[in-house]
Amino acid sequence: MSVTTDGPVTAEKRGAMRASAAQQVIAETNNQTVDFETWFGRAMWLGILADWALGIPGIFWPNATLRLAGQAPDLEHPVWPAFASLLLVLLSLFYIPGALDLRRGRRALVPGDGPVEV
Repeated sequence: MSVTTDGPVTAEKRGAMRASAAQQVIAETNNQTVDFETWFGRAMWLGILADWALGIPGIFWPNATLRLAGQAPDLEHPVWPAFASLLLVLLSLFYIPGALDLRRGRRALVPGDGPVEV
């Protein structure tokens, strides 16, 4: 909406100027929010990939993964480190919706009974 200041400034023109200024502030805030959401999503994906890089080899080769991490291998019962790796991979799957769209799952993230204003 374009507002010109030719002639006397009426209440209608003042309201239009305020609305225009408010829309500009909202647009700037939305750009900052998009930047935040983009970088948050990238950081989440980096964490998900790190979980997969450790978890997937740990499922199939638990003792080698333990040695790589500097831990003593469990020669008697390698099923438990493999199970822990499986849980790590499964847990990382729950991070994917938040990494894809931060706003979609916002109600589940914020405690409280009422709706969340976005």
